[in-house]
Amino acid sequence: MPVPAHLPIVILNALPASGKSEVIAFLESLPDERRMSEFHFGKIRAIDDFVDLHTMQLIDEAREKIGLPRIHYAPQAAGGDMLEDRTWFTLLELLNTRYRTLLAKEPGLLEKHTLLIEFARGDDADAAFPLPYGYEKSYPVLDPDILRRAAVLYVKVSPAESRRRNIKRADPNDPGSILKHGVPEKQMKRWYSKDDMLSLASRSPEGTLKCGERLLPFGVFDNEEEKTGFVHGAPPWPADAVARLANGLRKATDQMWAATLRLAETRR
Repeated sequence: MPVPAHLPIVILNALPASGKSEVIAFLESLPDERRMSEFHFGKIRAIDDFVDLHTMQLIDEAREKIGLPRIHYAPQAAGGDMLEDRTWFTLLELLNTRYRTLLAKEPGLLEKHTLLIEFARGDDADAAFPLPYGYEKSYPVLDPDILRRAAVLYVKVSPAESRRRNIKRADPNDPGSILKHGVPEKQMKRWYSKDDMLSLASRSPEGTLKCGERLLPFGVFDNEEEKTGFVHGAPPWPADAVARLANGLRKATDQMWAATLRLAETRR
């Protein structure tokens, strides 16, 4: 396997409101040279399953208005939960379709770009491992071509802090916004009271995430003490806040890059 010039695909995971989209916005703001030299990222492109999730909700609202039954989600007044738990896997298949469509239209995209694939998975507080729709069960649903090229960046935030930030960021006037949407509290408790990422990482070789027979380069960005909040403001951003985020993020991406090089050598 040839050694890449940068991280071609990064799967970005975390609980809601943990800072995933803010990390993407920060990376997008950087000059190409700095983004590459400090973080091993090319130009940024991103796909997020929230777009498909929100579209499903809009479809249900439209169906309800014309007298048809909902097929994806309960009404927001009833908590807005999924009508069928396997919709989590449907969302992953839609990410696969968007990935294949993107590369069919732009076959050389990953030569200069890093594609970030963003999604959150978890379960309720009492769920036993392995979580039926957690990361361990979700990763095998992803297209093998994604997994072949991907590294994983996990933004570490506790469930309690995720809930706090989810309430803080929610803008009821902009429910389709990547940065400002809020997850209903009932869904936060049902689906995001815990996740299984660190459990999976603890059973994988250091610096990697084991997915079946594959090892994916893996890094953790600790954002429990929030380093990403300033991104919601307009630039120029405070230099000390930018440095704090950059330093924390660089530790994770350096670990991912080191594992990428190490795995590339073993596959030659």
